[in-house]
Amino acid sequence: MRKLFAFNMMTLDGYFEDAEQGIGWHAVEPEFDEFALDMLWSIDTILLGRKTYEGMAAYWPAADDQPREMIDMMNNHEKVVFSSTLSGTDWNNACVESGSAQEEIARLKQAAGKSIALFGSAELANSLLPSGLIDEYWIMLHPVVLGAGTPLFGGINAPQQLTLRHCFQYQTGNVLLKYEVSG
Repeated sequence: MRKLFAFNMMTLDGYFEDAEQGIGWHAVEPEFDEFALDMLWSIDTILLGRKTYEGMAAYWPAADDQPREMIDMMNNHEKVVFSSTLSGTDWNNACVESGSAQEEIARLKQAAGKSIALFGSAELANSLLPSGLIDEYWIMLHPVVLGAGTPLFGGINAPQQLTLRHCFQYQTGNVLLKYEVSG
């Protein structure tokens, strides 16, 4: 069975985007690029919610400010977009799934292949957490406090036990936390 991990950036006060839904506080540098490339090599499928898809689809096809290898993988990996409002996609190797996210992800996890990554898409991740489909959370904790924004774990109605499996501090002060979802 393939592993599914959810990757997101988060501020010290728990937000994944600011009050205007911006992410200008993301601190990415060559050290992050190395991490991102390693992550992309470990997967072959990317899951996205509609909002994250729209942002990434607007950026990656014309990107020229990232390592070429990263651009190629982002544009060529299979991408499944979960949306009830989109009817199609313009991004290479992307398709829209308007049915049950739980059923489609369970099917994807049973298929052959590398790990599956859910990028951003906090609403989608939060809807999946109680189902047990997410195996790990990879959180890049940024040393910034916003004071307002959208919480990464908004809408979670029951405690979820996570077990820390990996922690790494970057020169920027970012800290990568990898948590296994327990039971």
